[in-house]
Amino acid sequence: MRSRCAFTLVELVIVVLILGILAAVAAPRMFDTAGDACESTLRHNLAVVREAISYFRAQQGALPGADGTEATFLADVGAYLTTPFP
Repeated sequence: MRSRCAFTLVELVIVVLILGILAAVAAPRMFDTAGDACESTLRHNLAVVREAISYFRAQQGALPGADGTEATFLADVGAYLTTPFP
């Protein structure tokens, strides 16, 4: 009998195929960091604005920017923002 010291071509092809399938499934989940970072930044910005609106309402008794313009909103809430307005 002949002793086996190496892998056959079929075995190598199967292993490469399995690794390719795993990479195709796992890669999109691992490399979607840009989308995750953008979402995280957006959530942080919303939390900062929400907190500033809450502080303004607690002290003034009304919501900021009553006329609906961004300039009025920024003037009203600017002092309550903990970070620069996005």
